[in-house]
Amino acid sequence: MTQPKQSRLVSELDTALDAYGRTIFVEEWEDASGKPKVWYQYSKRNVLMKHDRRTAGIIVTRIGKTKYVKT
Repeated sequence: MTQPKQSRLVSELDTALDAYGRTIFVEEWEDASGKPKVWYQYSKRNVLMKHDRRTAGIIVTRIGKTKYVKT
């Protein structure tokens, strides 16, 4: 039986800066390159977006106006 995902505050994740100097909240790092694999970022309209780096590119998912993520 799998355990339910728990909510965490975005601010509890590792913080870093993207290429444009904006704050991102990193959930998982890539081992080989050291780049963020899964990270969150607030848009200019204060909407939380999830970014997921995959082989074919980066998938962006709109989470909404919240401070919590499911990890």
